[in-house]
Amino acid sequence: MGCGGSKKTSGAEPKKDEPKKEGVKPPKSSEEQIMEKFKEIDADNTGFITRDEVKKVLADLGEDGINDAEIDGFMDKVDKNDDGKVSYSEFYKGWCEASASQKQEDVNKEKIMEAFKNMDKDGNGFLTKDEIKQAMKDINAYEGDEQVEKMIADADTDSDGKVNYMEFVEILDKEKKE
Repeated sequence: MGCGGSKKTSGAEPKKDEPKKEGVKPPKSSEEQIMEKFKEIDADNTGFITRDEVKKVLADLGEDGINDAEIDGFMDKVDKNDDGKVSYSEFYKGWCEASASQKQEDVNKEKIMEAFKNMDKDGNGFLTKDEIKQAMKDINAYEGDEQVEKMIADADTDSDGKVNYMEFVEILDKEKKE
């Protein structure tokens, strides 16, 4: 069973009357992949991941810039019973939560890209004053040219008078935080 709670089949298994192909292995399930990662981190094979093991794995991956506070934050988040170590069960739940969060982030990025493309009527990769004005009118949020000009001024970091995709994303992130 994977993070979603349902058993997934790969479709790679032979039918009953079809001979098995030697050397062909079905893809690993997400649970097998998670267990494999857990074992990689659990260097001393105790069945638990310690703070030092996390730190070593991150250093091995070239993540030397991660400080102790960030590692402590990870441990606090995943170590649900506060015993200072992460069991496979805790690791599995943390992995699933992170996967779900990443999937939601991917969906959000797709929605933002779709909104940008819908506003970018001429498809040139930039939002002009007229395109933003029309988009605001379409959602009954247009309050005048000053509003649109302020939006462009706030978003247009390269001062070209237009809003590109990255500027669009940055202004949405800024508004979300406020």
